[in-house]
Amino acid sequence: MKLQSTISHNLSVFAKHGSKSSIPPYLTIPAGATLELKDAIWLDGFASAFAPQIKAGAIKIIEAPACNLTVPELRKRLKEEAGIAASPDFDKAKLTQLANALGVSVTK
Repeated sequence: MKLQSTISHNLSVFAKHGSKSSIPPYLTIPAGATLELKDAIWLDGFASAFAPQIKAGAIKIIEAPACNLTVPELRKRLKEEAGIAASPDFDKAKLTQLANALGVSVTK
C-alpha cells in the first residue's frame, strides 16, 4: 500500500499495536513524500493511527491495501467503526475505498 503526505512539514505517527516486534513503533513521512508499506504493517499497526490525518486530508492513500472481507462484513465494519451506513449500490471495491479513506480496517 502507498501513502502520500499532502502537507508542508514532516508527519510522525505512533503505531497502535500490542507487542508485535516486527512493526516499527512509529513512522515519519517527510513533507510531500510517498511512503510504501507492506499491507500487514499498515493493517496491524498504522491504519487506525493514521485515520485522523487521512480524514483531515494531510495524508492520502495512493494504493489501498488488499481487502479480504466480504461485502456484508465490510458494511458491518463501516457501521461499527465509522458510524457509516454505505449505499446499497456500493460494490466491494467502492466499500473498500470508503473504508480505507476512513481508516477502517479491511482485513479479518
